[in-house]
Amino acid sequence: MKRKVFAYLILLLSLFSSCQTQQEKTIQTELDKIEGQWKINSFAVEGKKANEWKDLLKSGEILFKSCRSKNVKHSNTYCEGDIQINTGVYKISYRFDSNFIFKVRALSKDGSGIIKMTDEETRVTTLLSGNWEIIVNDTVLVAKQLSNNPYMGALASFTANRT
Repeated sequence: MKRKVFAYLILLLSLFSSCQTQQEKTIQTELDKIEGQWKINSFAVEGKKANEWKDLLKSGEILFKSCRSKNVKHSNTYCEGDIQINTGVYKISYRFDSNFIFKVRALSKDGSGIIKMTDEETRVTTLLSGNWEIIVNDTVLVAKQLSNNPYMGALASFTANRT
């Protein structure tokens, strides 16, 4: 009897660990696809308030740093990267669940750690933070925002080329 119970426990543990491994593999595949430097070549903003946002995004580059799925197992852990929009430089924290989740934040300009954002920086961080669908085909990345703060009234999208 003890052997059967032990065998069932081992079977359950191996099934559980294989599920975790498959989930980690899926997450790692998505993280690997976006890793690297991307030059944004087009922006679009859609929604009820799209006109309020259409001239905000003019140019940009994104660096998605190397990240391992084991480092983003929990909902409060993120990968890191950098994003430059127009002339502003920001930090991007991202993770993959069923889609990509971005948190964009401005940087301290004087090294004090205190972040004083301009109106443009506030608008960029607010608009670009949210949930994204990202599709990568070789050297082309297509990103479409699925959701952000509901009061924004607009969702962004962009295409980029790997540099």
